[in-house]
Amino acid sequence: MIVRGSSRVPLTLLVNSYWFDFIENSLEGFTKFLDKLIEYKDVFLVTQQQILDWVKNPTPLSQFRTEIPERTANCNPFSCKLKMQDDQIRYMKSCIPCPAVYPWLGNPDGNAA
Repeated sequence: MIVRGSSRVPLTLLVNSYWFDFIENSLEGFTKFLDKLIEYKDVFLVTQQQILDWVKNPTPLSQFRTEIPERTANCNPFSCKLKMQDDQIRYMKSCIPCPAVYPWLGNPDGNAA
């Protein structure tokens, strides 16, 4: 349930990938939640940096715009079959050539160990 007319404090959503992998219907539910949020004209999905910028220079709702950079290149995704640190295999798609290993905590670029 979404409560209207309450606090306007920014809400941070932290979602662990485990939730999508192991909890049935979580991706579908999360997608429906996001789809519902974007129906509201006074709800914005923004980055942490955009929140900090707004706190430094608040703007009225009527003037606030999220800046979404335009995509300038098409993506012809690479399908990547990658090993994780524990030798599990993970699959991902990437618009750039596949990294050496699956990107993970401490190695977000997927550089070889």
